[in-house]
Amino acid sequence: MYRVVKEIRALCVFSSHDLAHDPPFSHVDLISCRNLLIYMESELQKKIIPLLHYALRPGGYLFLGSSETITRHSDLFRTIDKTHRIFQRKKTGAGLPPILASRAARGSSDIVRSRAKPPPRVASRSGIHG
Repeated sequence: MYRVVKEIRALCVFSSHDLAHDPPFSHVDLISCRNLLIYMESELQKKIIPLLHYALRPGGYLFLGSSETITRHSDLFRTIDKTHRIFQRKKTGAGLPPILASRAARGSSDIVRSRAKPPPRVASRSGIHG
């Protein structure tokens, strides 16, 4: 059994999050969606990928499952490792993804709050003890 040390757990944000309805966390270094997108219809995938791009900091990474791809969104991500499905956020003036733009037009304050205070970054060094 492995347990992450308290100092590392304190750097992470743990919460329930509905990608289709909740505003994204922002300025994150890594988003891992291994085998998540394959359970979504094509139309929802088209909405979610730009949302993930928006949530990542410039140069942030997206890690997908072996059956997932972002070929329809090559303008948003560059392939780092095709075999392992690791992609890097491109710097682009894409702005708010359509799913958030419609909320912003309605004046939803949760989008503003999500950008106001980014969550703490996840540590990059191993802090796992067995």
